[in-house]
Amino acid sequence: MYKNWLKASRYISIFGYVSTIFLNTLLIVLTGWFLKRKLGTYKHLIIIFSVIGIVFESFGVVFQPMVLFANSGFMGFLNVETQLFSRNSLTNILIIYNSIFYSSTSFLAVMFIHRYFSVVKPAQLFHFQQKRITLWILYSFITGLMFYISCRFFCEVDNFATEYFSEEMLNSFERLVSETPAISIIIRSDGLRWKDLTFLISTSLIFHLQNAIITQKMR
Repeated sequence: MYKNWLKASRYISIFGYVSTIFLNTLLIVLTGWFLKRKLGTYKHLIIIFSVIGIVFESFGVVFQPMVLFANSGFMGFLNVETQLFSRNSLTNILIIYNSIFYSSTSFLAVMFIHRYFSVVKPAQLFHFQQKRITLWILYSFITGLMFYISCRFFCEVDNFATEYFSEEMLNSFERLVSETPAISIIIRSDGLRWKDLTFLISTSLIFHLQNAIITQKMR
């Protein structure tokens, strides 16, 4: 049963990947070469965001990230078999994949700030001119880097997590946790696990900050 579900999810992810590549490539071409309206820096932001989307989807379709939920925790892992990378390298790729998502969220917030200035405060657009756009790109990169560092520090699959998820992983995916590139979060088990809770709080604050910026600029 689980193999049929995995096969269906694989087809869905491939369809999503092809759609993303086509639509984002079309957006890049139309924005870069055929758009007559002068958008200035915003045109570059659109192209960069589209490239981030393509990179994110490419990671997903190649390395097949999955999530396993069990009781008070969840485990993110790569459901891929390859001899090209070590388990530690694949775990690193998984964290980078999630970091790209966080970077894209903050970059989307940057785009909303630009649109807000364009409509409400055009005089403030100088913050996006020339080399200043590099600072906004750096802001998005730092957001992803913060997630990466937090994940490496707090989400390592330790012996407790290996035992905690082993039965569910074996039953659902016929995989051994000890051989699977993964990260894990377990909120509580005979008490709170503070390192896991610290990770959730810190990354949630980063994520909700970006959402707050987007929501505020939409008003």
